[in-house]
Amino acid sequence: MKRIRNMTQLKRIGITNVREVDKEDLCTAIQNMSLLHYLSVMMIDEDEYLRMDALSSTPPRYLKVLILVGKLEKVPCWFHSLPNLSTLLLRWSRLTEDPIPYIQALPNLGRLHLCNAYEGGGQLRFSEGFHKLGILRLWNFPQLNKIIIERG
Repeated sequence: MKRIRNMTQLKRIGITNVREVDKEDLCTAIQNMSLLHYLSVMMIDEDEYLRMDALSSTPPRYLKVLILVGKLEKVPCWFHSLPNLSTLLLRWSRLTEDPIPYIQALPNLGRLHLCNAYEGGGQLRFSEGFHKLGILRLWNFPQLNKIIIERG
């Protein structure tokens, strides 16, 4: 196996057992991985917050797959800066704000998996449609009563 001498050369990484207190180190490390294509981050406990807000507004620009497993206070502000993202999985996020307006702005998203990702109102609203979405998987939404699809 080839040894990676420089973390910026990494293209695929999965990080597990992350704690809230690791947020600064985690975000700094991710920002330094400029060639990253696949990122998976999993919290140690479903009740700890995954604090990704310390990541600057310019996450790795080649990122194609993003998996976030942990509670989020809000949708990360840098979501709109992921033009190459084709797969997004949010699990245990339990957001109180509807994440769909942020997610549907991703131009190349083809796969979206949301598990217990939203605890806000009783509905999810798809207003703009997804240009390339081929797979949409929603499960474990105990508060969800309605899904509204306006266009697309």
